Amino acid sequence: MSSRINLFGQHIWYSCTFALIVSFIYFLNVFVVLRPNVVYLNLKVGDVRFLKSIRESSKVEHFEV
Repeated sequence: MSSRINLFGQHIWYSCTFALIVSFIYFLNVFVVLRPNVVYLNLKVGDVRFLKSIRESSKVEHFEV
């Protein structure tokens, strides 16, 4: 019975370390591989889309009134 618990603990340990490694690689890709200008442009495009969606929703509300 104790060996099963030990194997279960090892499985949790391996899955946690795997998740940490994947998140570390993801942050490396975001902050190191991509240049800040590219990230900034992506943020600007996201803001423009967000503003367009706000304008469309305000138009719909205006037509409903």
